[in-house]
Amino acid sequence: MSTTATATTAAMTTAPVPLVGREAELAALSARLLGQDVRLITVTGQVGVGKSRLVAALFERLRDQFADGGAHLDLATADLDGLDGLGDRHFLLAVDGCEDRTRELAPKLAALVTACPRLSVLVASPSRLGVYGEAVVRLAPLRLPDASADMPAFASVPSVRLFVQRTQAVRPDFRLTETNRAAVAELCTRTDGLPLAIELLAAGMELSSPQRLIADMDRDLGCLTGTGSATLSRHHSMTAAIEWSLARLDDGERALLARLAVFTGHFDLAAATAVSRAPQLLAGLVDKNLLSTTECQDGDLIFRMSGPTRRYLVQRDEHRAAQRAHAEYFLGMADEDHSPELIDAWYPDIEAAVTYLRDSGDAAGMTKLTAGNARRPVEHPLTNREFEVAKLVACGMTNREVARNLGIAEWTAVNHLRKIMRKLECSSRVQVASWMTTLDR
Repeated sequence: MSTTATATTAAMTTAPVPLVGREAELAALSARLLGQDVRLITVTGQVGVGKSRLVAALFERLRDQFADGGAHLDLATADLDGLDGLGDRHFLLAVDGCEDRTRELAPKLAALVTACPRLSVLVASPSRLGVYGEAVVRLAPLRLPDASADMPAFASVPSVRLFVQRTQAVRPDFRLTETNRAAVAELCTRTDGLPLAIELLAAGMELSSPQRLIADMDRDLGCLTGTGSATLSRHHSMTAAIEWSLARLDDGERALLARLAVFTGHFDLAAATAVSRAPQLLAGLVDKNLLSTTECQDGDLIFRMSGPTRRYLVQRDEHRAAQRAHAEYFLGMADEDHSPELIDAWYPDIEAAVTYLRDSGDAAGMTKLTAGNARRPVEHPLTNREFEVAKLVACGMTNREVARNLGIAEWTAVNHLRKIMRKLECSSRVQVASWMTTLDR
């Protein structure tokens, strides 16, 4: 083994705090690397999801199980040139700092894996390398809490655990309570479970509270900022992290992403095509982790932009160019006969389109869209939003599913349900569902 690899291995240090909420990923990747299931794994995902931390933790866990050790290279300060003498050594190579070097890195790593039959490579990268034999692992954000869960279950959720751990680093006396748990759930939900955003929020807790941080996030993502002591990330603010990820896009991808920010949550290919002139660029946005995908039970593929990225674009009004096309897409839906389930899924976007038509003075369009997609039944004591929540509860949805379906925070859904039960004099979700069946729809 070369002297470069040896020196790099010796310089590797363990992170000062344990990795939170990645136990399943660590176990699965460990099994794949040790079992020689695959020899080149690229861990990718959106900015701030914790790719580098996971790769570093995995390297620390596994390097002693490779007979000839391993090396952890940060390409910001090192290169691969010293690894050409590995030969038949049983060796683990972890590579980070690939942001601007994936094109030159890909052929080098491919050649290295081919030349060294007992070499295993683990890469943290903002996008896949695109070489034969590469296994791509898209790292998902941390799991979000159910605001209605009991306190022990709530406190054990990874996103909550990370927020509490990092908050106590700046405020040792901070504790989860019944008073602040709803606000903590809201904060975690607004971060979409991104560890970087959660750590930056926690850094702001030194002189603040969860409730106040919610108001700060409403005004500007700039509240998500910190120093090197707040996070191990290369990015010390969520705004800087998002701007870095946007800078990696070409002009067409950047324009498409801005137009797609008009959607409040998930959207499908037809909707994306309606508001853009270049839907063929969607694959590039997925590959660069600016959009995530989910396959529905009917086989349809839906897309979603992360909450912080969308909030960044909306706060800068970059979605406005697509608002007319967005409204026209849903006006077209009003001319067709759609299932209540489809209208339910789109309702937050329909409401946004109605608001746009009202503000732009299009009374006829607003009336058509409201009538064509009306969901409120006969007279009852509930507000429009409360009725939407009640309807989803009657479908058997959990609070989290209700929140995601309506594009609201989970703790907001919980508060709506409490008001519903009080107004209807119901003592359970079952009674709310029973009340729904009595309505003449």
